[in-house]
Amino acid sequence: MDLSASNHRIPLSDGNSIPIIGLGTYAEPATTKKGDCTASVKIAIDTGYRHIDGAHLYQNENEVGDAIREKIAEGKVRREDIFYCGKLWATNHVPEMVRPALERTLKTLKLDYVDLYIIEVPMAFKPGDEVYPMDENGKWLYHKSDLQATWEALEACKDAGLAKSLGVSNFNRRQLELILNKPGLKYKPVSNQIECHPYFTQPKLLKFCQQHDIVVVAYSPLGTSRDPLWVNISSPPLLHDVLLNSLGKKYSKTAAQIALRFNIQRGVVVIPKSFNPERIKENFQIFDFSLTEEEMKSIEALNTNVRFVELLMCCSEHQVRVLAGGEPGQEEGEEQANAGGGGGLGILTVVLLSFPFSFGETVLAGGVITRSTPFMTNTDFREAPLDFTLTCVSARGWCFLVMEMKGVSLSLDDVMMEAFHTYLL
Repeated sequence: MDLSASNHRIPLSDGNSIPIIGLGTYAEPATTKKGDCTASVKIAIDTGYRHIDGAHLYQNENEVGDAIREKIAEGKVRREDIFYCGKLWATNHVPEMVRPALERTLKTLKLDYVDLYIIEVPMAFKPGDEVYPMDENGKWLYHKSDLQATWEALEACKDAGLAKSLGVSNFNRRQLELILNKPGLKYKPVSNQIECHPYFTQPKLLKFCQQHDIVVVAYSPLGTSRDPLWVNISSPPLLHDVLLNSLGKKYSKTAAQIALRFNIQRGVVVIPKSFNPERIKENFQIFDFSLTEEEMKSIEALNTNVRFVELLMCCSEHQVRVLAGGEPGQEEGEEQANAGGGGGLGILTVVLLSFPFSFGETVLAGGVITRSTPFMTNTDFREAPLDFTLTCVSARGWCFLVMEMKGVSLSLDDVMMEAFHTYLL
């Protein structure tokens, strides 16, 4: 893959193309000064970035739009040079709400179209203007999701010229297949935006996406800002990694530049977020060196299958959160998990929130999954109650648990990033 600072677009399956590096623009609204986002986007465009990743949820699309339009007015770029990705939030999955949500984004940006519009999460919250709907007890208010119907509404937006390309985010293999196998599918997803970095390399999901010409876009490619409100800060900081820093010294680069180069050499688009001018420029300087095949394999070996971004709005206390399939640390978990087919033993690695357990402790010897949120409606646990046991196998400061469920076949990709309400009886 021949990439350079001036020419670093890669093709999408619909005939469009996407720059392999972009600027992430998420920032906590309460702690971000007005104008910071505008200034950062302008610096990024001046540096050479042509891909800007944003969302209505971030509450700063007006600033992104101001920066883009100012640079167009200066003659620095044309509109067709810029690639903007917007997102459909979980409260707008109802088909009739999709186009108004996109039109609201376009009105805020003061642009005629977005280059990519994606479903931000496969789960749905209660429809409405409240971003994080909860009941009087502080519990999330979910809504039954029909991803195929939502996708059809996105297809209509593309037909109307409001979006050049369509994609998804935080989708696992089953959810992608739900779209790919939809009767009458007009446009397939061109991308899947997921957490992806040297500590969470997503090998199986990446392979599946590549097999279906779906480009993987990596958010948090540097391991996130470690905000305790939404990040697993018990995990070691990625940029302190010994190997990444050692390779950085070899190439006169930073650990961040090594981590970004690793992903783009795999064909993974990266969207590091920074409002720091020097870091914005530094993150872009990844086209003047390349990693050897041996170095790529060494970085791949850093994978721990533990994510930084927890999306805790998907879970609350006394719920089981799925992290990975198979046994902890097992690279080829899919073969073991699928052994025995529908009548065999499914093995799932999960983490149970807010409970301290000891290594080897049997947490529960006879629980039953009685129902699931819409997040899990496309999996094998869809209808019938399932017996399971939980055993603690503590690792890396987390209380991982192996869930053994009779009569269900699972694979690693089925459980990439879901949460389901579990009632332990």
